[in-house]
Amino acid sequence: MAAQNGRAVPAAVAEKLYAATDLIAARGLQNTKIEDIATASGVPKATLYYYFKGKDDILAFLLRDSLDALARDVPRPPMARGRAAIDWQPWSGSRWLTP
Repeated sequence: MAAQNGRAVPAAVAEKLYAATDLIAARGLQNTKIEDIATASGVPKATLYYYFKGKDDILAFLLRDSLDALARDVPRPPMARGRAAIDWQPWSGSRWLTP
């Protein structure tokens, strides 16, 4: 996935960044320094600045990445089941409209 600066964030960096989520949640983003994120994640500060504009960008990336992963994991219903639900419309048949 790409950060806001357009650079693709390597999977190894993205995975390490998740180690900083507990820190950000505990302190709040305002009270967390980029150095704290670097220490908690094991990603060098220079690398963070290469891929991200700042800690707001890091948090936005983590949220987008999490939502993308969730969307990939949610099973999609089979097309046949969806089509059957569309075709079955009890309110459209005349037998439902007459007593």
